[in-house]
Amino acid sequence: MQKDLNILRYEDAATCLPVRLRKAAMALEEERKAMAEEFRLRAGQPMSVLLPTGEVPLPVRVEPEELEALCDLATEFSRYAAAETLREGYLSVRGGFRIGLCGTAVMKDGVNTNLKNLSSAAVRIAREKPGIADGVAPGLFRDGDFASTLILSPPGGGKTTLLRDLVRRLSEGVGEYGSRRVSLIDERGEVAVMYRGEPQMNVGPRTDVLDACPKALGIPIVLRAMNPQIIAVDEITVREDLRAVSMAAGCGVRLLATIHAAGVEELVAERRIRDAVTFQEEASDANNHFVQLIINNEAREMNGMGSGLNPRTAIGQRADGAVLLFVTDGRGKAGHLGASSGDLIGVMQEFGAVNAANLDGGSSSCMYYDGEYLMDSVTFYQANSSWKLPAGFVVT
Repeated sequence: MQKDLNILRYEDAATCLPVRLRKAAMALEEERKAMAEEFRLRAGQPMSVLLPTGEVPLPVRVEPEELEALCDLATEFSRYAAAETLREGYLSVRGGFRIGLCGTAVMKDGVNTNLKNLSSAAVRIAREKPGIADGVAPGLFRDGDFASTLILSPPGGGKTTLLRDLVRRLSEGVGEYGSRRVSLIDERGEVAVMYRGEPQMNVGPRTDVLDACPKALGIPIVLRAMNPQIIAVDEITVREDLRAVSMAAGCGVRLLATIHAAGVEELVAERRIRDAVTFQEEASDANNHFVQLIINNEAREMNGMGSGLNPRTAIGQRADGAVLLFVTDGRGKAGHLGASSGDLIGVMQEFGAVNAANLDGGSSSCMYYDGEYLMDSVTFYQANSSWKLPAGFVVT
């Protein structure tokens, strides 16, 4: 059954091609149709079909005018309507297919505004696999709520396919956990494959799609506009993406994302997750949360609201790389009012920190060691009220 569906998707994708190339594509053996991933078109070269084992040439040479005809067919002879994605080098096609394009970039003020003299095209044969997330989705909930999830996979491992089906499943509902409002930032148009405002792939009834928008810009947009419970993004790649994701997490929204990596070890080795915690360089008059206290062995001057006596949490690092963690109570607990920002700097310097930062305190922190709490969190209302925390530093 799945083989038949794969063949149908191949033949549907072939309808995007100009007539002469379409005939050659349709003549391919069915076994290969079922495995095909892309049509590859290069001016002056034989058209080929990309299989898991590599490209297979077909007995037909691609003419430059056929690449122009492909673009016309994909846009239904309305290229201006697809100008935004065309300048990004791709087109989304009815049915859920995506065409990548190469040619001569038309530059203006350092920005590509169009493509002309098309030289190459890749028609991706996107295939949905409904149900692949069914066994995964229930395990992504903790205490009744979805837990932010990062999907790691090397290129070609199927992470976008899994992401799409997870979005669908979360939007439709996961058993006893119910459904969620999902905002999908589909920067490259590969997950929902939007065509004139309508998803060509099934991403669920409660999913709002922001198409062709960079993730770092799109995440703040949906936070303001759509009140999502979950934000889904495909392929986090740059530091700006990480900052936007961190901001969303700080707003109480859960994240579902993918990233290219064979495993956590690769991420750490390539320093691609080093900004999981970031700090301000300048203190605010409003508070001193998440601000650097010591930078390259130089202490900062800390003033303003929040710099006085309070429960505190801080992190520092010595010149030899050792990490220092500090938590203290306050607000009258055990007769102790807490520590000021200056006190934190003094403690960190005493233990040799060359860099240090204030995190948070009060009801936001506790320290747990060897099976017991060494320091509980403190609020104005309860002296021992450790909250459920979304993040923590674990030392092993």
